[in-house]
Amino acid sequence: MSRYIEVDHLKKSVEELPDCYNGFSDTYDKSCIIGLIDEEPTADVVPVVRGEWARTADGYVKCSCCDSKFAPEFLYIFGRGYPKYCPFCGAKMGEVSE
Repeated sequence: MSRYIEVDHLKKSVEELPDCYNGFSDTYDKSCIIGLIDEEPTADVVPVVRGEWARTADGYVKCSCCDSKFAPEFLYIFGRGYPKYCPFCGAKMGEVSE
């Protein structure tokens, strides 16, 4: 499973590494670096869910992720064209597929 970390925080932690120096050369012990990375706090991220607007047989347009159906005129009032995100599930939307 992927774990996202704050890169700037990791850089700061690496700069504060003198206690981890192995004493034999100008390098740090690999296990020390891996331990440092493991201790980094996780970043607050949300995966991007992608979908597309799909036309239905009854003339509506639906979100391919949550299956919410809309009249095409309703979606068009959000701006020029269909919205870039589904108003119900938040999926990032592509073009309308037929």
